[in-house]
Formats: sequence, C-alpha cells, structure tokens
Amino acid sequence: MTYKAAEKRYSLMKYNRCGKRGDKKVTSALIGASKVSQLEENVRALDNPDFSPEELNQIEKII
Repeated sequence: MTYKAAEKRYSLMKYNRCGKRGDKKVTSALIGASKVSQLEENVRALDNPDFSPEELNQIEKII
C-alpha cells in the first residue's frame, strides 16, 4: 500500500519509520524484515525528510 502526496510516494513502512519518529508514544520500532529489499527500504526511510504535519494528518485519516 502506498500513500501519494504532492508527487511523493511513501510505503506504509516508510511512514512507520519516518512519520512516527517524532511521536512521543512510540519508544522503539521493530523492523522485522524477511527480505533484503525490506531492510533496504527501512534504511532509505531514515535518509528521507520527515513528513509535513499536513501529510501526517492525511495519512492518519486514511489508516
């Protein structure tokens, strides 16, 4: 599943890694990768900028 906002495409995995990073309720993230491609996506998510507050609100409404 992907979320598109202003020409950006993010997987839910990226949202969980990057978007929830500033959430005070989240103390740790379990990556549980079973494929190399999943691990690579997790690492790439850390290199990308955070979501804007508007994007986070839109994603929360979808999920």
